[in-house]
Amino acid sequence: MSTAWVAGALVQFVGPRPVFLMMACFPLLIGVAALFIDEKKIMAMSGSSGGVDVSSSSTSSSSSSSKFAAVLRQAKALLSALLQPSIFGPAVFIFCYGAPPRAGSAMFYFYTNELKFSPEFIGRINLLDGAAQLAGVALFNAKLKGVALRKIFFNVILIGAAASFLTLVLVSR
Repeated sequence: MSTAWVAGALVQFVGPRPVFLMMACFPLLIGVAALFIDEKKIMAMSGSSGGVDVSSSSTSSSSSSSKFAAVLRQAKALLSALLQPSIFGPAVFIFCYGAPPRAGSAMFYFYTNELKFSPEFIGRINLLDGAAQLAGVALFNAKLKGVALRKIFFNVILIGAAASFLTLVLVSR
């Protein structure tokens, strides 16, 4: 939430290009930092009692065909897990919910050039958006844990669709 406000203030004071450059550097820094993570290989040992025994492996001298067979087995297990209705249905829902294009950049242009909002003000709006999302999480944890997810999703989508029409009203004035 704080980065939304800080980014808006930075855009106002130094301009969009330097802020974009700074924001582009963070994923690069995370990628470089990932190179320094000491990760030990973990291999599942079949034939143990009580499920899967996990132990770290040193350098392996297995052939490339056995490695390919292991990858193929894992891919088949992943595919069979994904095709279970309890996983496939929510995955399709999440994909369909996130797949439509967003109007974020176009709306930023509209807010700054047409409505003359300052980038810092837009950052404050984004800060309030983050606070509202946290309030939604708190509401769910306090009051909605016992409600069926299907009912929650249905109502949230209806409310979200109605709220998205407010953007259309704003743009068409």
